[in-house]
Amino acid sequence: MKSIAGRLFFVGALLGVGATTASAQANHFRGSACIQSVTAGCAAVGVTRGMCYDSRLRPPNYNGGPNTTRISFFLPYFANNFTLPTGTLVGATFKQVNATGLGQSVTTYAAQARIPAMTPAAPAPATVYVSATVDINGFDSDAPTCNVRLYFQGQRYPF
Repeated sequence: MKSIAGRLFFVGALLGVGATTASAQANHFRGSACIQSVTAGCAAVGVTRGMCYDSRLRPPNYNGGPNTTRISFFLPYFANNFTLPTGTLVGATFKQVNATGLGQSVTTYAAQARIPAMTPAAPAPATVYVSATVDINGFDSDAPTCNVRLYFQGQRYPF
């Protein structure tokens, strides 16, 4: 009886280690993004050049992840997420993204985004740092003509 219990404990411990290793696999980059430029439509909602956000970027197919691009920007009391359901935002072409704002409520709205420059353009699993220029037209749900350019720098997470 003790040997069966011991074996079950050993198998459980092995499965637990495997689950921890798998869940610890890097799947996005965390860092900061600062606004480099804004259009006049941003003034009404207080989005200004120089604002910085805690940010997350998940490139498509990164380290076994899904073929979606997601980028999020966080302030203490508000967050925005922009998701391209399939493919990459890297390139010169703006693409329609699913935009979500979270403040006192959740708001979904239309926006377009692109990443005209990202280094590296397609991160490998061993990539530690990513930097990117991000353009978003329709950055804020309350100001559809608020267009911004941000600069993102991040480190893979979990490291």
